[in-house]
Amino acid sequence: MQSAPSRINAKRRMSGPIVGGYTEQDPNSPDIKPWVEKAVHNYNKQSNHANLHRLVKVHSVHTQVVAGTNYKIKLDVGETNKKNNSDEKLVGDEEVSNVKTITATVFHQPWTNTEEYKFDNLL
Repeated sequence: MQSAPSRINAKRRMSGPIVGGYTEQDPNSPDIKPWVEKAVHNYNKQSNHANLHRLVKVHSVHTQVVAGTNYKIKLDVGETNKKNNSDEKLVGDEEVSNVKTITATVFHQPWTNTEEYKFDNLL
């Protein structure tokens, strides 16, 4: 016979995501792609890098419903030869160097037009 904590843990495993917790999303979903693009754009705006970075790979995306939505996006960005803080635009096929993994947390509250971007690896 299982002990009470074992039965509770088994029930939690079968019942799905924890209410208020993060839920894994498909990074290729049309609903998610714009948030990935905005995260890279804001990474370039907030960083002190001389050159722009572009998306290399999305590792994972998780969402959390709060008073709005938190998007936690783990991705690789690579440094291009285009200058940051200039009129140069990324096309998406630029060669990259110095690839690094970052995590972006995006808070979106549509009814107040709020979008906040935080990065764990912003240098």
